[in-house]
Order: sequence, then structure tokens, then C-alpha cells
Amino acid sequence: MSNLAINERKPKFKIPIKKIIIKKTIIKLAILLIVLGIAIHLGNRGVQYTQTDQFCASCHNRSAYFETRDASSHARFSCNSCHIQWNELSEANLRQVAREVYVHFTNQQPPDFFLGKVRVEDRICLQCHSYARDATPSGDLIIPHEPHADKKVQCITCHRNIVHGQQVFKGIDATPAIDYGDKMVRPNLDSTTPMGVCMNCHSRRQVSV
Repeated sequence: MSNLAINERKPKFKIPIKKIIIKKTIIKLAILLIVLGIAIHLGNRGVQYTQTDQFCASCHNRSAYFETRDASSHARFSCNSCHIQWNELSEANLRQVAREVYVHFTNQQPPDFFLGKVRVEDRICLQCHSYARDATPSGDLIIPHEPHADKKVQCITCHRNIVHGQQVFKGIDATPAIDYGDKMVRPNLDSTTPMGVCMNCHSRRQVSV
């Protein structure tokens, strides 16, 4: 019998099925980890982008929002510093965001749609500010914060116009468009609390001093 015939009769070497399964499993896990890593990276980049002013501007595209902020004492802070607390997104917040997105993309947004609707909570202000500071509404009149805090008066009740002066928005859809430069914005931002704000409570509502 020839050597060729003997070699043909020898069983061919086969890789055990168990090793094949292990190899395929390792490859699948490696691919899954790579895909998962890419997804986490892109998700993280997406979250980071949503915390930028550029993302806010994609919907809040009126220049007045940014011009008023940039002309105020809060110019160095991003929108996210005061308006969004990402670790506390609730179902109510998500519904509000969804409504605002719908209104924006269906062109149903009136000029003052967002005006006065965003409530900045005291705890956000207190990340930088302290009740130990005295407010100076006008002249030499010094009003401490403690009595107002005891009565649950919110910071924005008195300081609403410090960053985004509401009166600036009156001509937001004017034709031709209003130039929201310093000459227009700065005179309409409150550097101190106007006496009229105090009188809203201490006169009209007959709150004692």
C-alpha cells in the first residue's frame, strides 16, 4: 500500500467544538464592548453638548436672551448655570421641554413665550450668593434678606430683571430687528431692585414693613 493511500486514511485534525464556541464568544464580547464604549462616548459627548449655550440657542434663538445675559453682571455664567440642574430632571421638566420643542418647530412660539415662565429656584442663586449680603434697592436704603427669606419670598421676586430685563423683550419681533447691543440693553437691566418691585408687596398687598 502506498504512503499516499495511508495518509488519506488518517483522520483530519479537527478543532474541538468547545474551543470554536469559546473563540466566537470572545469575538462577540469584544465587538459588544467596542460598540458599548462608542455608545457611552457619544452619549457623554451629547450630554456635554446639551449643557452648552450653543445647544440652548438651537431653540432659544432670539438674540435678546444672550445679549441681555452678556450685558449683565452674570455674563460669565452659562445658561446651564442657572436654568438647568441635569441631575434633577423630573417628568414634569421633561414634559415642559417637550412642549417647548413642539412649539418651536411648529412655529407657534409668540415673542414672549418663555418670558416669565422659567422659575429659577433660590437654591440655585444660593450656590453663589449668600443671605448675609444686604440688598440695596435705591439710594441709602438697606434691606436685609433674612426677613424676606423667613416669609418665603423668592429671590426672583425682587431680582427678576437683573439678568434678562423683561422690558428689553417688548420689541423682540420688531421690524426692522432691534439691535440688542449695549446701548439698548444696559439701560434696561436693573443693577438694583427698583422701588416699584418693593411696592408690589408693601403697598398694593399691604404687607407691613
